[in-house]
Amino acid sequence: MQAKTNNRRNQAREVWKKKYYEAKKSTPGLEIDCQKVRAELDGIHKKYLAALENQRKDEKQKDNHQLEAARLQYDVDELQRKADAAKMKLTAEMKLRNQAETELRALRAELTQKKMNMNLSRAQKMNEINNSALASNI
Repeated sequence: MQAKTNNRRNQAREVWKKKYYEAKKSTPGLEIDCQKVRAELDGIHKKYLAALENQRKDEKQKDNHQLEAARLQYDVDELQRKADAAKMKLTAEMKLRNQAETELRALRAELTQKKMNMNLSRAQKMNEINNSALASNI
């Protein structure tokens, strides 16, 4: 019985040694394959990270472009409002100027009329004075 047990142990040891040496022989090849796969995985990972980084940059750039576009649109709208306000002010000033010119022409015409009436009145008074002086001299 002891001999059977020792025999089984020896057989198990021999099987284990055989598997061990087979594994030891195949290990360097598998390690090389593993290194290749790891390098390939690292390359894929780096490409993935680079793609994510580019996507983030593109998104940031897109966000920046969108913000810049919004700022520019606001500036354009502000300039448009200022231009509209300036146009309205110019129109109002032109109307006031035209009204002032019309009033000035009317006042000048009235002044000319009054001067003419005054000169006419003076002339009439002078004629009356001259006529009364002539009549008193006669």
